[in-house]
Amino acid sequence: MMKNSFRIAMCNSLRLGPYQEPDASDRTALEWLIVERSGPDGKILTISDTGTPKSSDSEDAPDGLSENNSILGLLAEADEAAHRFLLVRHSPPGVTVPGTFFPADGTAQFTQGPDGLRLRVFGRHAHRAEQVNGKLVLHDVPFPQPPFDNALNWHFDADERRWVNAS
Repeated sequence: MMKNSFRIAMCNSLRLGPYQEPDASDRTALEWLIVERSGPDGKILTISDTGTPKSSDSEDAPDGLSENNSILGLLAEADEAAHRFLLVRHSPPGVTVPGTFFPADGTAQFTQGPDGLRLRVFGRHAHRAEQVNGKLVLHDVPFPQPPFDNALNWHFDADERRWVNAS
C-alpha cells in the first residue's frame, strides 16, 4: 500500500520537446528531484527540481538537495495499482510550495515497485517570468503562440533512491 505522506529523492530521466507536440521529445538528461506527498489524505503532490544533475559515481541521492522549481499536483484517482495526480497551473488557496511555483498542465502517476516508488509524469508549461519583491514569479501563459522560448513539453520517468538527508 502506498503511503499518503512522504518526502523522497528520485532520480529522473527528463525528456524535453516542443510545447505543441507533446508526443515529441528528444533531449534527455538525468537529474535529481525531491517529491513530497502531503495534505489531507495525501491529496497534494509537490515535484521539485533541484538543479542537481545525477553523477555516475553513486546511485544514492547526494547530500544537500533542495527544492528549486516546484510543480503542484492534486489527487485525481487512486487504486491498488497506481495513484494519479492532475498538475495545476494555479496554486489552490492556502497551498504553498518550496522554491518557485511552476505552473503546469499534465498528469503524474505513482506506482509501488519492489525497490520503491516510480513516478511517470507527462506535462507542459508556458511561462512569463517577473520579479516580485525580489522573488521570481512564473505566470501561466494559457495559449502560447510560436515561437515562444518559455514553452515546452516534458516527460519524467523517475525512481525512488536512498537519501540520507531526507527530512
